Amino acid sequence: MQQSKKKFVVITGATGRLGYHAVREFVNQGYEVRILSRSVPKAKAIFFDIFDKIELIECDFVIEISRKNLQIFSTVLQKSLKHTLVTHIVSIAGSSGYIDRNKTEILDYKCHKYLIDSAKNIPTLEKFIYISSMAITRPWSIVSLVLNLLIKNVMSWKFETENYLRNSGLNHVIIRPGSLLNERLSKPTAVTIAQGDKDRGMIERSSVAKAIVSVCQDHLMKTKVTFEVFSKKEQRSQKFEWHTPNLEEDGRKINKNSHFKVRMIVVLAFWGMAFGIGGWVFKGKFLKIFKKMKRKFFKN
Repeated sequence: MQQSKKKFVVITGATGRLGYHAVREFVNQGYEVRILSRSVPKAKAIFFDIFDKIELIECDFVIEISRKNLQIFSTVLQKSLKHTLVTHIVSIAGSSGYIDRNKTEILDYKCHKYLIDSAKNIPTLEKFIYISSMAITRPWSIVSLVLNLLIKNVMSWKFETENYLRNSGLNHVIIRPGSLLNERLSKPTAVTIAQGDKDRGMIERSSVAKAIVSVCQDHLMKTKVTFEVFSKKEQRSQKFEWHTPNLEEDGRKINKNSHFKVRMIVVLAFWGMAFGIGGWVFKGKFLKIFKKMKRKFFKN
């Protein structure tokens, strides 16, 4: 689907494994593309073959937010070098695994929050797309428990971002991919679109990228919606096709975030069990030593 009118997309998290595919899809579809990256050398290395077709702004959200330089969020949404106004924002930025475990509030919530606030001043903005995660409404699921424990409340902050975007009034689309597969050279496969966050599944990152671009191009699709996207086992041998999904709108209801509470319960339970086991082991050793000393005492 080629664009009759010039479109300009700003992408955060562009040098990540999902961003790698998303940037290339937008370039292939004729969009003007601006990417934000913490590392210029990394961006140049990843997009060496299309670097002349994208704009790059070096931006480290952790540093800028720590310095309270919130003007950067307006700066990255300015006109393109060709004077095209922003029409789409794709917010993929997030914690890069365990290494960013202490930065999740900034990378998975605050940077999106400030970008959403700045986006309200863009009259040409058609869609704000946020990439969240499947199982986001299930804090007791294995996925949520593991991620919240290892990457300090990452699902909690993603949940907060979802709520903030829904209540912003922007024409938004929240996409919740299933477990992401890592093959960089994989081809997009057929996908299933669902709502309610009741499913489980995996999906190629290239398929998620295709879905993101399809959402931007689909003028029949509703906005202010949230959906999950994944590939069933039998779909992984089928080609990607996009059909306008029939989705229910989000409304502006603030959903209850139980992730913080669940993580605290799990952490307290873990330490309680650890101290319990430690006490039991210590008690056992103490009894052995006491009996040994008792035998020696009575022998003498």
